[in-house]
Amino acid sequence: MQWDNDATQLLRDYLAEVRNAAVARGGDGDAVANSVQQRLVAQVNQSGAAVVSVDLVRGILAAAGSPDAAAVSMAPPPMPLAGHAPVPPAQKDGSSNKTCLIVGSVCLAALLFILAIVGILAAILLPALARTREAARRASCQNNLKQAGLLFAMYANEHQDQMPASFSEDLMAGLDTEVFQCPSDPEGVESSGPDYIYLGYAVQNAGDMEALVNAYLAMNGDGEALTAQGAIPGPHGNIVPLVWDLPNSAQIPLLVEWNGYHIPDGANVLYLDGHVEYLRFGEKFPVTEEFFAALESVYGE
Repeated sequence: MQWDNDATQLLRDYLAEVRNAAVARGGDGDAVANSVQQRLVAQVNQSGAAVVSVDLVRGILAAAGSPDAAAVSMAPPPMPLAGHAPVPPAQKDGSSNKTCLIVGSVCLAALLFILAIVGILAAILLPALARTREAARRASCQNNLKQAGLLFAMYANEHQDQMPASFSEDLMAGLDTEVFQCPSDPEGVESSGPDYIYLGYAVQNAGDMEALVNAYLAMNGDGEALTAQGAIPGPHGNIVPLVWDLPNSAQIPLLVEWNGYHIPDGANVLYLDGHVEYLRFGEKFPVTEEFFAALESVYGE
């Protein structure tokens, strides 16, 4: 294939303009001009002409467009800034925007899924954590009652096996006041009084409790504890003041929690023999509705 001199000069002039246009746009002029030259020469070769005339080159250049347009079409894409992903070119059919919407929807769905999983785990773990904390408080409450049981035993040892008639400052002085406060009490150590009820008499059932309450109301209108003056007649026999060596001491409550602070609803009970037992509400005396109703009739709480 032979090139006409005028055709060669026309191509050179066109490539020079392409180079200048590329440099003006801040690109690599030589690289752009070489790319345009390779594309134009390939089109000339495809024509199959034996002699490359000016008219043939002029037609190919007209199809390629102005030098400025050729420089733009052959310029490399701009490099993305550091830390930024390249922006895809806009598509006429809107496929690029659709892709962005799909990606955003997937990310939002993943975030919502993660939040749902976290919510489910929280719903499962928080109640278990609350039960674990309450179990620890209940164990601490039982430890308080056992310490109080040792205090009552020491008192009885120094008073001919007689138990105290009621709580008193002298009695509670032997232990930290927190011992008489249930760890599950919302008021804590700021509570107005002990969280445990001490009756001072060998109450073993609801009938004994009713007789004791009647005695409280008859002898002490203000609801204060009776003194250990003697037995109280009851429907099942006399209710005697507490002494350390009473028979059936494992069934005689010594200290009972005033309110059911624990979960599930129940209370710890210290028995006369020194052991502590946790009873569900309504399971057996003294953690029954009748027992607490009787206390409320006395103390008005």
